[in-house]
Amino acid sequence: MPREDYELIHRLRRHSIDHGLDWDVRVVGNAHAITDVPSSFSGFMRQRRCWFAGFLQTQYWNRDMIGNRRYGTLGLLMLPVKAFDTVQPIYSTA
Repeated sequence: MPREDYELIHRLRRHSIDHGLDWDVRVVGNAHAITDVPSSFSGFMRQRRCWFAGFLQTQYWNRDMIGNRRYGTLGLLMLPVKAFDTVQPIYSTA
């Protein structure tokens, strides 16, 4: 079961391609959601660490899609750019 919405996008795209389906997975940019905000800075940092860990896990599980033209824009553009995001904690502190 997917933990992250980011992972769900990858799973849907992979399933569509692997089964010859003509699905188009899109992100809705103007969606609204209600969420609970962490009450402390340490809670906020725990939440961000958890989200980033899920992102890294998804990148690892789908590493064969990175640069793979079979997966279209996701494989050729979005995932290679996101691969650079895996080092974000390093270059963002500089």
